[in-house]
Amino acid sequence: MTTTSFEPEALAELVAAALDYERALPGLGLADRLFDEVERRRRQIEEAPLSFPHWRRPEIRRSVAQRPGFPPHILVFLVDDLEAPVDLRILAVMHPKQRPDYWRHRLPQGHPLRP
Repeated sequence: MTTTSFEPEALAELVAAALDYERALPGLGLADRLFDEVERRRRQIEEAPLSFPHWRRPEIRRSVAQRPGFPPHILVFLVDDLEAPVDLRILAVMHPKQRPDYWRHRLPQGHPLRP
């Protein structure tokens, strides 16, 4: 069975984005919609992690959480084993306009892309 965990910084990014939406447009339920969409994507990632496009290396994948009328967010995740994925780590929950590499320090020690 495949499991997914969030890096603490990725979870903090998700919560911060949800709070920003609630502050900007209170009462519309945007935070709940963001949480629901990210959870939906998390389940899809667990079901078929290798079906998502890779980013620079095969073990780093990304999924876009997007619904009509709602800003997209990219979930960047690390696949532990490309032959039989078991543990997946969501490294970032980012808006597409953020610097694309800002989360690389969250990769495991010794990973070739870790700064």
